[in-house]
Amino acid sequence: EPIDELQYAQSHDIPVWLPIVTYSDDFGSDLHLVIVNFACVDLDEFDGTGGSDWTGTVLDPDVDPRCKKSFGLRTGGQNPPGTLMPQYTYVVTQ
Repeated sequence: EPIDELQYAQSHDIPVWLPIVTYSDDFGSDLHLVIVNFACVDLDEFDGTGGSDWTGTVLDPDVDPRCKKSFGLRTGGQNPPGTLMPQYTYVVTQ
C-alpha cells in the first residue's frame, strides 16, 4: 500500500482515485478483484500505522476541479463520460 503517497496527498489537499471493488477472493495463491469503477476521494487525516480505518469524502469529479487529471494525478488523458459504466477485472499475483 502506498501509505507515504496517500499521506502526502491528504496533507496537501489532493484527492485520490480509489477503486470500487464489488468482489474479491484469495483462493489459491492469487488475489482476485472485480473493480467496477473508480471514485475520487478526499481523504481524512489518518495515522498510517494501520491501526484505524481510513475515511474520506467521495467527490463529484464533474464539480470538484481537484479531481481532474491535471490537478495532481500522475497519468494524463480525460475522465470517461459520465454515462460510461466501466468494469475492470484484475488478478494481483504479487
